[in-house]
Amino acid sequence: MRDFALVLVLCLAPVVWAHAAARLPADRTVLCDSGVLKWKDTGQEVALFGVNYYPPFSENYQDLKLMRLDPEKVIRDDVSHFVRMGIDLVRLHVWDREISDREGNLIDNDHLRLLDYLLDQCKRNGIYAVLTPIAWWQAPGPSDGFSNSYTMPQTTTDPQARLAQQRYLAQFVQHRNRYIGRTYGEEPSIAAFELINEPLYPPNTTDTAVLAYIDALAGAIRDTGCVKPIFYNGWEGHMAAVARSIADGSTFSWYPTGLVSGHALHSNFLPRVQDFPSMRSPALGGKAIGVYEFDAADVGEGYMYPAMARSFRTGGAQFAAQFQYDSLPLARFNAGWQTHYLNLVYTPQKALSFLIASDAFHHLPRLKGYGSYPESSRFGDYRISYEEALSEKVSDKEFLYSNSTTSRPPEPDRLEHIAGYGSSPVVDYKGAGAYFLDRVAPGAWRLEVYPDCVWVRDPFGPTAVGREVARTYWRSRRMRISLPDLGSNFQLISARGGASTTARQGAIDVEPGVFLLRRRDAAVPGGDWAGAPPVMPADQGDLPPAVWYEPPARCVSGRDLPVKLIVAAPGDPKVTLHYRSAAAADWQSADLRQDAPYHYVASIPASAIHPGNVFCRVSVSIPHGTLSFPDGISEEEVSAASTVPAHVLFAAGPQTNVPDLEIGSAPGQTGKAEVAALPGERYAVRMTATGFGPTPSAAGVRLKADPPASPASYDTLVVRARSLRVDTSKVEVGLVQDNGQAFGFEVSLERSWQDVRIPIGSLHPLWQTTAAKPEVGRISEISLAFGAWLYGGFSGRPHGLEVERITLEPPAVSWIIPVLAAQDPIPVLTALTKGIVLTGHEGAVLSIVEGSDGSALRVAVSDFAEPTTAVSFHRDLQDALGPWSGLLSNRRSLHVRARAGEPGTSAVELVLLEDDGAPWGINVPLTDAWTDTKIPWGDLRFFAHWDHPAGRGSPGDRFHPDRLQSINLCFGAWLFPDRVKDRHAVEIEGIWME
Repeated sequence: MRDFALVLVLCLAPVVWAHAAARLPADRTVLCDSGVLKWKDTGQEVALFGVNYYPPFSENYQDLKLMRLDPEKVIRDDVSHFVRMGIDLVRLHVWDREISDREGNLIDNDHLRLLDYLLDQCKRNGIYAVLTPIAWWQAPGPSDGFSNSYTMPQTTTDPQARLAQQRYLAQFVQHRNRYIGRTYGEEPSIAAFELINEPLYPPNTTDTAVLAYIDALAGAIRDTGCVKPIFYNGWEGHMAAVARSIADGSTFSWYPTGLVSGHALHSNFLPRVQDFPSMRSPALGGKAIGVYEFDAADVGEGYMYPAMARSFRTGGAQFAAQFQYDSLPLARFNAGWQTHYLNLVYTPQKALSFLIASDAFHHLPRLKGYGSYPESSRFGDYRISYEEALSEKVSDKEFLYSNSTTSRPPEPDRLEHIAGYGSSPVVDYKGAGAYFLDRVAPGAWRLEVYPDCVWVRDPFGPTAVGREVARTYWRSRRMRISLPDLGSNFQLISARGGASTTARQGAIDVEPGVFLLRRRDAAVPGGDWAGAPPVMPADQGDLPPAVWYEPPARCVSGRDLPVKLIVAAPGDPKVTLHYRSAAAADWQSADLRQDAPYHYVASIPASAIHPGNVFCRVSVSIPHGTLSFPDGISEEEVSAASTVPAHVLFAAGPQTNVPDLEIGSAPGQTGKAEVAALPGERYAVRMTATGFGPTPSAAGVRLKADPPASPASYDTLVVRARSLRVDTSKVEVGLVQDNGQAFGFEVSLERSWQDVRIPIGSLHPLWQTTAAKPEVGRISEISLAFGAWLYGGFSGRPHGLEVERITLEPPAVSWIIPVLAAQDPIPVLTALTKGIVLTGHEGAVLSIVEGSDGSALRVAVSDFAEPTTAVSFHRDLQDALGPWSGLLSNRRSLHVRARAGEPGTSAVELVLLEDDGAPWGINVPLTDAWTDTKIPWGDLRFFAHWDHPAGRGSPGDRFHPDRLQSINLCFGAWLFPDRVKDRHAVEIEGIWME
C-alpha cells in the first residue's frame, strides 16, 4: 500500500488541474546530491514551482487585521487556489524583526503562529516551502528584532550582528510547529532554507569576508543537526564565495521588465526572457540552483510566465517562486506591492499563464535549451505569443490557455483536463473569468466557473487598501462545449442543487460555481464529484459603474484616434464617446461598441485631431441615469465642475520658508531641505538625505498651506513631484488640519516630473488621528516626509526628491490629449521619459539634471573597476511610437542631443532593436559641451556580437525604422580602457527620430 501511495504522489506532483481532494500531503524529504536536489525516496530530481506569500507578516498581516479578517481563513482560501493553479511551492522571507528580540532570540507570537499555520495548510495540500529566516526588511508596526540595530551592510559584516543571526537561526530551525508537531529542521515539507534575503555589503567587501559570513550562518543551522539543503542568495554577486562555502546552492532573482514602472507595460518582453545564462556560471562550482523571486512586473497580460519557467529550466533551476501572490481579500486593491499582481480571481489570465508555467517547469528537462526568440516561443507542448496575449499547452490529454485561441487539440476525444479564459475550438465563452473542465468519469466532466473580473484602473499605479483596482460580477453567460465525450445534448447538474438542464447543441447557461456535465447514457460518477466549493468573492454588481481609460501621452494630427476603454457595470450599458478639438466649442458624439466583455472601442475622427489638444469624455447610461467620466459625475455636475478653477494648497517660490531637515537614529548621516530654482522661473522644495538608519529613521518638513474657501467643490489632490535618486520611489504627503488631525498618502515618484492625482477619499489617517475623514477646509499645513519605512533595504542609500506644488482640483470633466503635427520630430527618449530600465553596474545612478534647454537625463558611475563592467539603460518604445504607426518608414535619421557628464567619458553606445530582436548600433562621440549628432540609418551597423535572430545581418540587410521596438544605451570599461578607474557619466537632453 505504501508503494502504491508513493507512485500516486509521483504521478500527481506535476498535475496542475487536480483539486484539493486529489493531493496527498507534502511528506517527502529533499536532499542535495552533488549539486542536484533529489527526492530521498526515489533519487529523482526535484522540481517545485510556486509563489511568495505573506499574510503572516508585515503589511499583509496589518491590512488583514485592519479589515477585521481572519488570517487563518484567508490562508485556507488562498491555499485552495494554489492547488488549482498547480502551485507546489511557497517561499517566504520571514520578517525576522517581527519574531525576534535584539539579541536574536526567537519570539513566539501571532506572526510565528500564523507561519506555523500556513506551513501546516501547505503541507496538507502537497505544497512544499523554502524559508528564508532573515529578511531584514522594515516592519510596519513596532518591533524589537535584531535587524533594528543594524543596517543591511552591517548585518553581513558586523561581528555582533553575526552572533545575533546565528542565535536566531539556531532557534528558528529548532522551533516546533504547533500544528504539525515537528521542528522546522525536521519537517520534510520544508524543502530548504535560504539563509538571508538579498544581502548587501559595505563597499569593497571581499569574497573571503562573504565566505566567512555564509559559513557562519550555515554552520549555525548545521550545528542543530539539521541536514536540509541550505541556499545563499547570490543577487549581489560573490559567486566564488558561494561556490567555496558549505551552502548547497545559490538562489537567483529575475525581474526582466524592471520594477515599479508606476503603470502597466505593454511591450513584447519575450526577447528578454529567452535565456538566463548567469545560472549556468562556472563560478558557482556545480551548486544547486533555485529562484527565490521572479516576476514579469507591471505586465498584465498572460503570456510571460511559461517563457520564464522554460528559461529557468534551461538555466538549471529546481525551484522557482514568483513574487508575490495577492491574498483574495487584498487582491481587489492589489495592496502590498504595486508592481506585482497575481491572483486566481482578480488576474485570471495571468493565473492561467502561471498554471501553464508550473506545468512546463515540472515537465521540461533541466539544462535543455530552446533557441532564441521567436523560435523559443514553441517548446514541447507549449506555445507563447505576445501578439495574442497567450500562453497555452496543447497535448493529447490537456488543453490549457490563458486567452482566446484558435489552436486545436490533436485528439479531442482523449482530452481529460481543460483550463481556460475566453474561447477556443472546444469551449466558446464570452465571460471574463477562469474556468476548468476535469473529466471525472467516461461521459462525465466537472465544470468550475469563476466570476467575471474587470479591472477598473491601472493595478500597477499607486495602491492602497480601499483603492479599488478590480471588481467581480456574477453573471449568467452562455457556454458552448464541443467535446466528443459529452456529445451535444448533455445534462448539466449544479453542485448547489436544483433541477438539471439539458444542453442544446452543446450550449448551456452557467454562472459562477461547480457543475457536473453528463452525457445522457453515462452513469453519474460515484463519490463527491463536486469536492469542496471553490472560494469566490461576492458579486460587486451593486457598485456604481467605473470607466478605465488610459489616454495616450500624445497623438498625431490628421489621423483617426482609436479609443479603447473598460466599462465596469453589471450589465451591458449604452456607452457614448464625446469629443472636441481645442478650437471647437461644441462636443460631438459617437457610440462605443463592445468588442469583448466590458471592453469598448470607438475612434475620434481625423477631422477633430488638430495640433494642440483634443478633449474627450465618456457617458454611461444605466437604469438610474447617466454618468459622465473621467470622474463618474452627473451631466449637471459636469457643467458645474467646468467652472471651478484648481486651488493651490502650496506652491514653492523664492521666498518659501522651509524648516531645517533632521534625520533621526542615523549617526553620521545628514539631510537638507531647501528651495531649488527650476527652469522657467519655477521653484520646488528639494529634500535630500545621505541615507537613513533602521526604522524609525525618517525626515520631513511642514509647510504652510492655504485652505480653500469652498472645500466641497474639490475631490482630488494633485501632487507635482519628482525623484532625484533612482532608489527614492515614494514620499509621504500629509494634509495637517488646524485641529492636529492629519491625513496622507504615499505618493509614488518617477524620475521625471509627474502630476500624481489622489482622490481625497483615498487619504488615510496619519499619526494619532482619530477622525474618519479629512476636513479639506481646515488644512493648515502640508507635511512632506521620507524615511526608512518607504525604502526598505535601500534606505541606507542617498535619497532625494522635489515637490513643486500641491493643488486641489474639482471632478475632472474630460481627458486631455496633446496633438502633435505629423511632421514633428518623434521623441524616443527625453528627461521626462517613463519606463527606463537601468542594468549592469551596481553603483549606477540615474538622475535628472539641468540641461542647456530644460531637463536632462544623467546616468553616472563612480568607476569601472572590472574590465567587463558596463552600465546600460533601456527603454521599450512600442507604446511611445504607437501614435506614429504607419509613419515611421518616412523617418530618415536619429537626432541625439547629449554630452559627457565627466571628463573621461568620450562616447556612449546606442543600439536600436527591431521587433524580432535584430540589433543595429553605433558609438556616439561625446564632449563636455552639448552636441547635436545626426545619425542616418545607413550609419548604423548590425551588432552581430549581440543575440540576434537567425538570418538577420546578412549583406543587403538594413535597419527598418517602422519595426523599431526598443532603444538601449550603454557605456563601460571597453569604451574607456585607459580611464576605467575614473568617474563616468552620460547626460542626454533628448533623442528624436527625424
